[in-house]
This record gives sequence, structure tokens and C-alpha cells, in this order.
Amino acid sequence: MPATPNSQTSVTCPFQVTSATSSFVNLGQGNFTPLKLIVASDSSRAYVLTTNLGSVFVFDLGVNTVSALPMTGNPVPLDAGLTSDGTILYVGANDGSVHVVSAVSGGDLQQITFTNNNSSNKSSLCSNIPQTCNPDLIAVQP
Repeated sequence: MPATPNSQTSVTCPFQVTSATSSFVNLGQGNFTPLKLIVASDSSRAYVLTTNLGSVFVFDLGVNTVSALPMTGNPVPLDAGLTSDGTILYVGANDGSVHVVSAVSGGDLQQITFTNNNSSNKSSLCSNIPQTCNPDLIAVQP
């Protein structure tokens, strides 16, 4: 419905809200605890990170299909960020690495490790951490 704030300009809302019934979607992976949901900028896919499975689920929103993006070594994802063009997913995992995963081919292209600070590595991002340095905050600059 057009709005006329000053009787001179007509503004129409670009979005329509409809009432719809949502349906349950079985991702086919058994029980898991969701950690994060990332939706691609073109709204074609949703990426689901879980706290107890070693891959990232990919839900194709157009055709309602599910696939998985496995990571080398099967680590559990902690956080992720998707590039604005939707081609690369950076996944911080509990193996101390950021996995560079192709959202197109599904391959784990590279693992970037973060070593703990020690006598030979004074400039580590992980200073004074007694256990594995797990990258649990990922941000991708557009």
C-alpha cells in the first residue's frame, strides 16, 4: 500500500510480507547442535556449522537439497565467514587452523595454522596460551 508522508511523494515498500507455513528440513545427518548459520549474499545457499560434526552443511535454498563441505582432518568448526561472492568459506576449527574451503568445488584448499608463542615464534597471535590456539572468531572483509 503506497504511503504519502507529505501528500506529494508516494513511497511503496519493496518487500511484501506474506504469511506462510514453514516446514521442517531434515539435513540427513542425525542429531547435531547448530552453532552458526551463514546465508550467501545471493540467498541461494545457507551454511550450517555444528558443534559436534566435522563438516559444514550446505543447504541449497532453491531446490531444498543438502550437501556437506568436509575439511581435512575432520575437525569441528568453531566459526566461519563467507566471501561476498560466495566462493570461499573461511572456517576456524578445533584443530588450530583456519580452513580455506571452496564453496564451489567443495574442497579444503588450504589450512592456515596458528602456532603458540614460544622462544622461536615471538610474534604469534596466540601468546601465552597453554593449549592449541583455536581460531574461533572469523571475519571476512568484502
